[in-house]
Amino acid sequence: FIDTSIFHPGRRSEEKRLHYGLPGEFLVGHLSNFRRVKRIHDVVRTFHLIHRQIPARLLMMGTGACLEGARGLSAELGIQDHVRFLGAVHRVEEVLPQLDIFLLPSEYESFGLAALEAMACGVPVISTRTGGVPELIEHGVSGFLCEVGDYRCMADVAVRLLRDTRTFEELRRTVRRRAVEVFPLEQAVGRYEEYYAEIMGSPRE
Repeated sequence: FIDTSIFHPGRRSEEKRLHYGLPGEFLVGHLSNFRRVKRIHDVVRTFHLIHRQIPARLLMMGTGACLEGARGLSAELGIQDHVRFLGAVHRVEEVLPQLDIFLLPSEYESFGLAALEAMACGVPVISTRTGGVPELIEHGVSGFLCEVGDYRCMADVAVRLLRDTRTFEELRRTVRRRAVEVFPLEQAVGRYEEYYAEIMGSPRE
């Protein structure tokens, strides 16, 4: 669960978007601790295929053991000028709304909190079908799921979505609505209180 009053689409603006990319470019993003399980190279490979078809820029938020490998792969693929490594971002709620697509190609995710934060900001997520992610994303309804390692699938979905303005705008509204209605902070706190009361054998006051 997250605080949807902090993570919301209202922070999106063309002025802020131009801070990260050129006019007419789509902004694709990823946020994680850059561990091996996050399959950071698949983020870069996915973006490489996206960039070959439409004007786009990749924003990489976070640090970790796989950071330098991602930089190296970006250079190897010749897209280093279109990838921005932002390091540790302390106010991700300001950056996430500027994205058009959020990529989460993890080998495993217990839930996918970063994906939920993106959704609350009105950003469609393309993820792998792993762990608890299918609980968060309804494939084809509130996002898209591909198999682990299938970065071509992720790129194909992203390009089709970004080329279809009407579907893209509808999905932006859908993902925000799902975050607000299903995963709000207030609802989650109540559920935790009820569960704690149940296991402690006392009624909730």
